Amino acid sequence: MSAKRDASRPPRDRVRDKGFVQRELLETAARLFNERGFHGTSLQMVAQELGVTKTAIYHYVPSKLDLLYQVHEISLETAEASLSRAISEGRDGAERIRLLVYYYLKAICASPTACFFMVEQDSLEGELATTIAERRRKLERDTRDVVRSGIEDGSIVPCDPKAATFVLVGTMNWVTKWYKPEGGWDAAQVADGLSAIVARSLALHPSATLPVDLSRPELSPFSAPKPAAG
Repeated sequence: MSAKRDASRPPRDRVRDKGFVQRELLETAARLFNERGFHGTSLQMVAQELGVTKTAIYHYVPSKLDLLYQVHEISLETAEASLSRAISEGRDGAERIRLLVYYYLKAICASPTACFFMVEQDSLEGELATTIAERRRKLERDTRDVVRSGIEDGSIVPCDPKAATFVLVGTMNWVTKWYKPEGGWDAAQVADGLSAIVARSLALHPSATLPVDLSRPELSPFSAPKPAAG
């Protein structure tokens, strides 16, 4: 006769790692904040989407405002990591810009949390708002420095680095407004195609060709960015 399961313990397949639940919470919150806005989203809505009680959410975050802050943190970490990798791997300013666009777009097309960089910026308050604003300003300064370095090394056409950065950031984050995974392009195809377009717009010696069909990489004169040798 089989042993009787303790009714106080959930089945094995319902026991989930806390780290996984935390990620699921942030992904769900980011999606709802994007769709409904911060003020139009309640913790009860988030709980219903997750299939848990509102009380359960308080095991992970003390408030909806803190949840918003954590989503912003994840988003900024994604952008910072993309820029750091681009700077490390790129051989000149133009290549670093293309790598930045490629890595960032590939990340935000795969995750609603990663794409939260420009959303609900004004809903944070006090020290939380200050911390996020300072990190965002540093990220923009560092991106301007990459553009400036490209102008200096001759790979980027002379331009205003600040204006170029605004266009760059706006272009990348607008992708989240139209990209749909079921729309025919995967994250890598979008990242490859759009990074080529953006890089060409800033290149001192732009390529004569661009991808003509993002769903068919074999028709592209480009390939996904590769790390520099060395």
